[in-house]
Amino acid sequence: MQRQWTCLVLHDRARPGLAAMAHPDLPAEQAYVDYAYECVERIRRQLERVGEAVDAPEYQAGWFEAWARSRIATFEDVDRGLCFGKLDVDGATASLYVGRRWVHEDDAPVVVNWQAPAARPFYTATVAEPQGVTLRRRFRVEGRTLLDLYDEPLDGTAGNVVHGVADILLEELERSRDEHMRDIVATIQADQYALITREPEGVFVVQGGPGTGKTAVGLHRASWLLYTYRRELGRSGVLVVGPNPVFARSTTSRASRRRGARSRSSRDARPTSASRSGSHRRCAS
Repeated sequence: MQRQWTCLVLHDRARPGLAAMAHPDLPAEQAYVDYAYECVERIRRQLERVGEAVDAPEYQAGWFEAWARSRIATFEDVDRGLCFGKLDVDGATASLYVGRRWVHEDDAPVVVNWQAPAARPFYTATVAEPQGVTLRRRFRVEGRTLLDLYDEPLDGTAGNVVHGVADILLEELERSRDEHMRDIVATIQADQYALITREPEGVFVVQGGPGTGKTAVGLHRASWLLYTYRRELGRSGVLVVGPNPVFARSTTSRASRRRGARSRSSRDARPTSASRSGSHRRCAS
């Protein structure tokens, strides 16, 4: 039976000099994250050579090159933290690492995209319903560097343990905001995940007070829909309509990385009289 470590984190914001003992698995996990970044670089190099490797008519080679450019673009933000956690699953021979992008090596998964069904237990597994998960480990990261690890045993062995998971959530909330919204994929909670991954049936309204994460949930839902229903939405895409141009600009960075997502303010999205009459004609025909 593989030995599991539990990290006891003592954190006191009033006493910043108090140091917590480093997790014993930190070097090994850092080595795995380094390996994942090496895989990303190899994928990038392969994609950059797609045009040269494809033996096809020019117009078909152009399609492959466009696909390769869009695939490369998905790795633009990996330096913010490619991998943010892992799952140990009962009966599995290897851990499942969860992150912002899908990374593979020789067709074997190195990091699983957070949107993939395999990553669902990372957000939804509990001690009461572990879904086969024995250990959920969260990574505290700064760029490509792991700062700490926080373990959540889900097999009933946790006992009376103080975890640092809440510190990760608080740290994300306290990060200074820039002109673009940050993603919350590393800290999505179970109730948020349920909203993000709800099946697209009819009108779906998410309500809440100021600062409760409605916009973040909505944008991550758009991302999940484009990932899960990419065949259906690949041509039509997703339109994100906000109350003003400032909101539209703040979501552009995220939306532009999602295939087919576009942001517009309500003023820009309002149809003109010509477009309204045109739409009526199309509906009537």
